[in-house]
Amino acid sequence: MQQNTEMMQSQTRNSIVANQLSVYDKMVENPELFDIADKRSANLDVTNAEWQQLHIFILSQLRIWENEFYQYQIGLYAAEEFEARKIWWAKIIGIPVNLQTWRSEQETFYPDFRIYINELLGEIS
Repeated sequence: MQQNTEMMQSQTRNSIVANQLSVYDKMVENPELFDIADKRSANLDVTNAEWQQLHIFILSQLRIWENEFYQYQIGLYAAEEFEARKIWWAKIIGIPVNLQTWRSEQETFYPDFRIYINELLGEIS
């Protein structure tokens, strides 16, 4: 039984890392996303297509976070690793364009995750 739990935790961690790396790869392969994010952060105009591209990218990050939160809740993601993710989330969610996306889409997320992120936002305010 213990070996099965450890195997599931290992597979979960591997899947989470693969998802994270996929997001990083998208940014590396598409430097325009950095430019769009910089323009949005500087309150410069972006096209609707640029905004949608960035918005969907940010949503994909948030969905990965939601999955990590779920895996943690059911015991397949170690508390120490989850704490490290929480620190990262606090840094990233506070970026204005990320916060704007969260605020506009939060109702589409799992209620416990929504509560968790909003409490995290309260901690960093």
